[in-house]
Formats: sequence, C-alpha cells, structure tokens
Amino acid sequence: MGVAVSLTLDFLMTYLFPYILLRTSDSFWTDLLAFCFFVAAFWLPVRFIIRFILYSFGKKGDFTQLLVITHAYIGVIVIFGALYFDFNIIGDFWNQVNAEQHFQRVAGTKTYSAKYPVYPYAEHRAFRDFSTNLWTGVTNPDFEIMSELPATDIDTGVCYRCSFDDFVNGDISEVPPELSYELTKRKIEPLKLYKFQRRYITANFGECLYFSVITIATVGYGDISPQTWYTKIAVATEVLIGLIIFIFAVNFLFMTWNKGNSSSVGNEAA
Repeated sequence: MGVAVSLTLDFLMTYLFPYILLRTSDSFWTDLLAFCFFVAAFWLPVRFIIRFILYSFGKKGDFTQLLVITHAYIGVIVIFGALYFDFNIIGDFWNQVNAEQHFQRVAGTKTYSAKYPVYPYAEHRAFRDFSTNLWTGVTNPDFEIMSELPATDIDTGVCYRCSFDDFVNGDISEVPPELSYELTKRKIEPLKLYKFQRRYITANFGECLYFSVITIATVGYGDISPQTWYTKIAVATEVLIGLIIFIFAVNFLFMTWNKGNSSSVGNEAA
C-alpha cells in the first residue's frame, strides 16, 4: 500500500512539474521542486531494498523467504518502471522546450531559403527509441498546433499539411525541420504548444515496465537505451539492486539444498 501511494505521489509531482515551469519564471521554486523530485524518486527504491535486506536476515521459513525474494523482484521492476515513466514525462517535455529554443536560434541567425536550409534538431530524450512522445511541441505537433499554419505555404509551395499527415500516419518518423521552424516563428502560447498526451500513458508505461525487466535481467540493451545522466544513474542502480537480490536468492537456494542434504544424511545414519 505504501509503495502504491508513493508511486502515485511521485507521478503527480512529475506531471505537475512541467506546468509549474510554464506558469512561473521563478527559478528558485522550480529548482526546489526538481530537487525534491529526484530525492523522492531515488529514495523509494533504496528504501525498498534496505527493507528487503533487513527482512531477509530475519529467521523466516523457507516459503516466506521465497515469497520475499519474489516480491522483491516484482517490486523493483514496478518501482523502476514507474521511475522511468516519470523520467519520460520530464525528458519529453524538456526535449520539446529545447527543440523550440533550437529553432528560435535558427530563426535569429538567418532566413530560411533554398540556399540556407533549416538544420534539424537532434532530439535528446530521457531514453532513446521510445515509440511514444508524451508532450506536444514544434517537433511533435497536434492538430491544434497545426492550425497556426496554412495547409500550403504560398511563397515556397511547401505543403505543411501533407508533411503533418505523413507524420501522423507513421509514414515519416519526424516532422520536417522546415515545419518546426515555421511553427516556432508563430510564437505559439506555451500552454497551447506544450500539452501532455494522456492517450499514450498506457503504451509508454508498458514500455517502461519492459525496459525495467530488461535492465534487471542484465540481458543487454537493444531497442531502448538511456541517454541522460539521471536515467543512466537509475538503470545502474536497478542493476545493482537486482544483483543484490540475486545474491540473496542464490544463498537461499544453497541453504535450502544444504538443509535438505543434511536431513537426508541424518536419516540414512539413523
């Protein structure tokens, strides 16, 4: 029950954090909230493993010890899956903010033309290759954002709506930089530009659980991998916790086997 409450509070704090950034210019409060978030995010798994170790050292029956180890593995997978989901919320938001700032710098240096093409933005999300993006922005627009642009640019003949339709239908993996550049020039209201996409919560959280299982199993990363310093710290922490639980599991199996072997020897001697 305590884990569920902690994860719920953690998610609410993460969900509210970007909106607080959009509504306030006071860096003190945003820095304080960010510090509280990271302390809460990492304290939960550390507290969980400490309680597991203390409980494992107690004199319990074999079945109880087996339940403790099983619950520990499941608990770590779920806790870190939720933590990775929180990181995706924050990471996708900052990725869209940095994308807009990139195209603002492009707009301030030169005018887009055939001679001076728009340099694309190199995305830097919390994790590489997650299939869903949790925030809208200039590189991940929705229909409301696209309403700021005409279907086709009269001067250049570029069909913005065609590019957007291809992006929505999955024909292209990202919108053309020229489209993001034009959206940035419109100076869209932040609360209209940045919106949390609730319809992707289930899919994104499922991928986070999958990534958590791959991490604790230490089978190696393939389709998803961490990109930022805080996600790398998190996955390293999960691997270490998984190894600690594995050591206790091996010790439990050895002690159980040794106990059974001793009993067999005693029966034969009798």
